[in-house]
Amino acid sequence: MTVLRPAANAEPSWVVSMRSAYGPYALHEVGNVPLRPARPFLAGAVKAMDWALVTAGLDRLVCVNNWLLSTNLYPPWDGAGLAALTASLAERFPEHFLAFRSLNFRHHARLLARFRATGWELVPARQVWIAEPGDAPTHNRRIDAKLLARTPLQRAGAHSFGDADWVRAADLYAQLYLRKYSHLNPAFAPGFLRFAQRTGFMRIEGLRDARGSLVMVAGTIASHAVMTTPLVGYDFALPQSAGLYRMAIAMSFEEMERCRLSFNISAGVGGFKRLRGAKPVVEYTAVWSRHLPAARRLPLQFLRTVLQRIAVPLMETYDL
Repeated sequence: MTVLRPAANAEPSWVVSMRSAYGPYALHEVGNVPLRPARPFLAGAVKAMDWALVTAGLDRLVCVNNWLLSTNLYPPWDGAGLAALTASLAERFPEHFLAFRSLNFRHHARLLARFRATGWELVPARQVWIAEPGDAPTHNRRIDAKLLARTPLQRAGAHSFGDADWVRAADLYAQLYLRKYSHLNPAFAPGFLRFAQRTGFMRIEGLRDARGSLVMVAGTIASHAVMTTPLVGYDFALPQSAGLYRMAIAMSFEEMERCRLSFNISAGVGGFKRLRGAKPVVEYTAVWSRHLPAARRLPLQFLRTVLQRIAVPLMETYDL
């Protein structure tokens, strides 16, 4: 469980801050909307909504089952005891919104039904992509697998990583998620990655070049028949034709088939993931705010309505 309290001029990662997710991060995502004429309108709407969310104090947030990664996984829980848990948290954190992230109707239908029945609001978050073991590999998946099988690069398990490799792995991730995409993504320290591998929390693998330097890294986590890959990074100095991202995803598909796990490939590059057989599903954040004053609750309710009527259709239409 993470407990966030607002600090002046701070921009916390979106994995702990709904305001960062629906404000600054959403503003960055507007640039990916293919319908260019709509971008100024959408940017203005996001800025206005961000102001409302700041006014509502959405950064006072308690996020339960927060793994501090882009996708939180869940144990086999159908929501039993949710009403008691809600009452306990609302009493303990009377000034905070309460939230559970990373819920979708493919993996959590019964749990989402329990959230609704208990009175939680389901706020659309993003569109994620899911593949299943045993699905017939698509043409693109087969090409990626061949690329990985024939690459002159050397596969390296994390058991072979030294101190310099962990520093390199963190930098490869940062090149993709922090420098290319957004500084609001979670930042991984080398020590965290080493800890995640050593404890079995994350399975990490990479590719080395002829000099022995890591040029790609991928890490997967799993819980209750579902896996995801929160760690992907590669050397941006190498040409796109090297196919490093494609091989990282090919490694993850190998893990999916080996462990027979449903694969949540997270959000982004929807066209790429669709060509590899993944199916889209809308992800939700369950939010409890009934213990808060109406003035703080109204912006969230308006946000949910706007997202359901505008953002979800855009995500579904343009594979965002």
